[in-house]
Amino acid sequence: MRLLQSIAAALLGKSAYSGGWPTAALGLALHFLIATCWAALFILVARSVSALRRYAVPSGMVYGLIV
Repeated sequence: MRLLQSIAAALLGKSAYSGGWPTAALGLALHFLIATCWAALFILVARSVSALRRYAVPSGMVYGLIV
């Protein structure tokens, strides 16, 4: 729970740690939002860079390491 509250603390500050499960849920939602945004960015870039499509698995692995 503390890890998720740490993510929520980016928005709420130190008060996130005393918010219990609601702030942990906010942290989880933020985590998935950020992950979805990075994945969408990768897809948009892959549309214009053919090497990312041609070598999808290695490109995805490098992407995972970078992100």
